[in-house]
Amino acid sequence: MTSIPSDPRAGHDAGEQREPAGPAPTERVTRPIPPPPSPLDQPSRHRALLEEITETVRRRLEEAAGADASARADLAARAPGATGESGDGAVRVTVDRKGLIERVDYASAASGMTPDELRGATFEALDEAKARLGGRRVSAGAVAALHDRTVPQTILHVAQGGTP
Repeated sequence: MTSIPSDPRAGHDAGEQREPAGPAPTERVTRPIPPPPSPLDQPSRHRALLEEITETVRRRLEEAAGADASARADLAARAPGATGESGDGAVRVTVDRKGLIERVDYASAASGMTPDELRGATFEALDEAKARLGGRRVSAGAVAALHDRTVPQTILHVAQGGTP
């Protein structure tokens, strides 16, 4: 018990004895904090949905790991780089094994081109360089799969009280 001095605003008398509200500021609590229970261990009307989501995420991670390994093998098998040239010879583009531009050279003929013609010739040379590089092209479906929001949208819907 601690003795609290008189304070007319606090509404108690001098010398009044009170229990402290908690541990003293200098004391440390060192007991371990138990982890919260797993939501999957609790009964829930959404348990089957949570298990389905977990399985979907696991399967997609495995597919992504397989695609990554395949892409790495494809990249390792590629030539170290390639060069492409526009049809009129005004632009040459060199790409590395990943298809990233390393160098662009413009011939003197490029100085008489309009911006649109120069852009077109540059992309023509870039496309030829990437075609010479080889390897597989990324399909539109693969790009769309990167933006699949099915799992997070389902979790959000259920968390907001919706039914699966």
